[in-house]
Amino acid sequence: MRGFMLSVAFTMAVLLPLKSNAQGVSGPVIYNGQSYDAAGPTVFFDPDVMVRVGTFEGLPLYVDTTVEPNSIVYVPIGGAELRPYELRRSGALAGTGGSRAPETPIEPRPVSTAGTLTTVVARPRAMRIESIPPPHTNAGISIEFNGSRWYHAGAAVVYSPERFVPAGEYHGFPVYAERDGRADRIYVTAVRGGPLVPYKK
Repeated sequence: MRGFMLSVAFTMAVLLPLKSNAQGVSGPVIYNGQSYDAAGPTVFFDPDVMVRVGTFEGLPLYVDTTVEPNSIVYVPIGGAELRPYELRRSGALAGTGGSRAPETPIEPRPVSTAGTLTTVVARPRAMRIESIPPPHTNAGISIEFNGSRWYHAGAAVVYSPERFVPAGEYHGFPVYAERDGRADRIYVTAVRGGPLVPYKK
């Protein structure tokens, strides 16, 4: 058990960049063509519910699978801490709320009545406290690559051209396979020029 916890801690340290790198994010984060603004307090990385979905300015982006899809993305700011960025509730989302009361302003939704364009001002939603439901599975850290789901398979290893051959790319990061032809394991570069994190089917 202790070995597993050390492996998870090491993987988090490798996958999440240093704080000095994250401070380079200025202004909104762009994900899937949408703009996200910094909102709310920082949170800690939870491998049971958070998955990596992309990168922005060289930093990994994560989502929490227990909240409304694409409503909040998280950017590492150092160690296991992440800063939440919330989707702007504008355009088709104007006047709506997400999985939680938004930190950013909700733009009013225009409504047409009898040929006259009027504006409906969104009222703040009443706050209520709810317990967060537990995750339905404990699949751990996983990624999608070449149409398959791959699961974290241990501590990171040092790249060696004698041992590894290129196998593709995952969100801009090189993916390698072992030269011995083993097809059930891949290695993903966690940090450019850094160690490789093993994943298995």
